[in-house]
Amino acid sequence: MEIKQLRYFAAVVEAGNVTRAAQLLHIAQPALSYHILNLESALKTKLLNRSVNGVTPTSNGELLYRHAKSLLRQVEDIQVAIEHGNNKPSGKVAIGLPGSTARILAIPLLRELRNFPGILLEIVERQSGGLAALVAQGQVDLAITVDVHSPPGVVIHPLVSEELYAILAQPPARADATLSLAELAQLPLVLPSEPNIARVKLDLAFMEANLRYKLLAEASTTDLLVRIVRSGDACTVLPWSAVSEEIRLKQLYAVRIRKPSFKRELSLCISESVPLSQAAHVVYQLIMDKIPSLVAHGKWQRRA
Repeated sequence: MEIKQLRYFAAVVEAGNVTRAAQLLHIAQPALSYHILNLESALKTKLLNRSVNGVTPTSNGELLYRHAKSLLRQVEDIQVAIEHGNNKPSGKVAIGLPGSTARILAIPLLRELRNFPGILLEIVERQSGGLAALVAQGQVDLAITVDVHSPPGVVIHPLVSEELYAILAQPPARADATLSLAELAQLPLVLPSEPNIARVKLDLAFMEANLRYKLLAEASTTDLLVRIVRSGDACTVLPWSAVSEEIRLKQLYAVRIRKPSFKRELSLCISESVPLSQAAHVVYQLIMDKIPSLVAHGKWQRRA
């Protein structure tokens, strides 16, 4: 088994198609197929399920893929460390973030990483529902997820519980104003596209209250939701952390939703079977330290 074979195998799994992977790797398809067959022969197991629609990894293939991704990252880390001529944490670290969390965490995290010039951070922004799977598959080193309960192959570390607010373009009549669910249903709403944890909670609450709400539009990114609300055409529901800067600048306003209030639990996910690299451990520790600091300074959550 060679590093090159593992790199080729990982590329095939990620592409889901041998032809596409061969194009990305700039090698001939027959040569790529030959390497994959040799790898299966060396390991004495089937690694890929092949069909007219492409390829998917078998259970053994998924196991190999996770370990291959870890090993390939370690090889990259070694190359970077040798180039830098030191044993300081170095290499690429891929982190998965929901859009709402990325808006407040990404820049502080990058600033902290100035102290670790050998670490290259790759930020993968996705809806929370798929981030734990990316960790389990080895496509990211770690991820922040919402309301996740220990999926297979993943260990979760609770971070913070945060409230969801109605986000408006105009200030409420009183600073302590709140909105009932019925009042929220009367406002034009732009909400996250499904699947989304906040959207699921809202839909369930409206259904249980037998309320129909005014859905103006759906958006798949938090940035687009925020832009639409700032235009004054609709309001949305987001955590304080997603719009803390706009609130500080009085561009947007957060109003509590009463009976029921909405909360979500953020957790940091890492692989159960693949240890973090030295560089990934640095990023892990920075996140574990940074979020409580942001909460304590009132930047992550609304002060009581």
